[in-house]
Amino acid sequence: AIYRSMLTVVFLDHWMACIWTLQARIFGIDGSWLTYNGYCEVEDGEEMCSGAWNLYTASLYWATATVTSIGYGDISASPGNAAEQIVAVLLMLCSAVCWTVVIATFCGVIANWSPASTAFRCTMDQLNHFMRAEALPMDLRQRLREYFREMRQIREVVWSKDLLDKMSPSLQSEVVLACNEKWLRRVHYFRSVSESYLIDLALQLQVSLFAPGELLPHSELYVVHKGYALYGGRVKKPGDSWGEDMLLASHQLRRDWCGLALNYLEVWHCSRTVLLRTLSLFPADYRRVRRLIIFLALHREV
Repeated sequence: AIYRSMLTVVFLDHWMACIWTLQARIFGIDGSWLTYNGYCEVEDGEEMCSGAWNLYTASLYWATATVTSIGYGDISASPGNAAEQIVAVLLMLCSAVCWTVVIATFCGVIANWSPASTAFRCTMDQLNHFMRAEALPMDLRQRLREYFREMRQIREVVWSKDLLDKMSPSLQSEVVLACNEKWLRRVHYFRSVSESYLIDLALQLQVSLFAPGELLPHSELYVVHKGYALYGGRVKKPGDSWGEDMLLASHQLRRDWCGLALNYLEVWHCSRTVLLRTLSLFPADYRRVRRLIIFLALHREV
């Protein structure tokens, strides 16, 4: 849209420059802007003008100053030349309409340059208004602002899912696999499953953000996307996971430990119900995962 607007201005400048010079020749050079500004002279009925390039640049200069509403005034319609003044008025009106469209296009492009940034600023304005209305303590306000700044990335993930919903099934599968296969394969259960199952699972995952010091509920599968967590005495970094043992049928064999967010922690997670439901749609993958579950159960029992 910006390129089209710029081309529109260039073409409009060119044609206005041509019309501005042409009207002077049609209505007579003597008494026109050409003689008034010294670009032409008329002696004994003979017209002597500057070169074509000088005339064109002068006309283009006037056209550009008119279109962009600058209007220096050093080149203008000659006083007392009604015909030239009428032509100038018509060209000014035409350029005003076109320039308005150009400005509106630029404003629209800039306003929608980054939808995520626009939505984030609106959210922060609402948050500030809420905190002032409720007279929240300053330390709590600071923590809320920091939390919502970190939430910005999650909003982009939500918009990405909205884009995926608008894609065809084939394109959706390719994009989901390209974005998620690398880190999903790092989960022990998913190293040998089919690509179809990975795609279906990735579409079911939820994203959440936890503030520093928050506990992550157990009985879910977690994959760290951003930040660091403490689980079972070990620090989990981006790409690490825990909670795979939620598939064990025996509660005694599961580790009912909660993860602890060390900083702002962004995780992908899904429940046991979701994982089993997706596995039921892929019998071959279900058998592979079940063998791993049995091996894990024997290892925990021993």
